[in-house]
Amino acid sequence: MKTTPIKIGGKTLAMAFTLDAMAALQERIPDFDLNKVTTYHKTPRGLGDLIYCMAQQGEYLEGRKLDVNREWIGAHITPSPARIARLQVAVLDAVSNGIALESEDEEGEVDVVLESMKKKDE
Repeated sequence: MKTTPIKIGGKTLAMAFTLDAMAALQERIPDFDLNKVTTYHKTPRGLGDLIYCMAQQGEYLEGRKLDVNREWIGAHITPSPARIARLQVAVLDAVSNGIALESEDEEGEVDVVLESMKKKDE
């Protein structure tokens, strides 16, 4: 599975949206809903929770153990709008990588989720 790197407090962390990341988010976010996963990054608490849960999985997939806790992550993110926006984009990239389903056809790889969304728009 592809991981998404982010840099916080001088550390580069890998993020991955996996089944276990989703389970951890269910424990941290009351009334967690997978259909709303792309909205949680809009609040400071939600952004930190997404980063933490996905960093645990991303670091695991990279063969490392996350050596910081949720509080460390929150304490090392400055609340500047530009910084928050960059982290939000990275979080959405990690979620997108995790939920993207690809299949092979004659033309190469096709993003099944994207194709399904296109059909709904039509």
